[in-house]
Amino acid sequence: MNPSRLVRGPANIRDTQKLPFEPTEMERTVKACRQVQLQGCTNDELLAFVLVLRYSGLRIGDASMLTLERFQQAIFCSTHRRAARTSMYHSLLS
Repeated sequence: MNPSRLVRGPANIRDTQKLPFEPTEMERTVKACRQVQLQGCTNDELLAFVLVLRYSGLRIGDASMLTLERFQQAIFCSTHRRAARTSMYHSLLS
């Protein structure tokens, strides 16, 4: 018998749908990227990073590891999660 069958999982977990930002939320985010003062990056670099996150669907860690060589007409990215490797191709032209 599998001993994990005796363990009960949490009862209050719900599958929630993540909705994209509303246009006004994106406008405020872009405005904030242009106004914030950061050390180590320019406002244009911050805005580019935010837009990559927005339109690629990449996680922050994956987006932060991107290099210019990965950008042509698409983003090529491999992720490692739970011992599984996933490759992603995301067209920038769509």
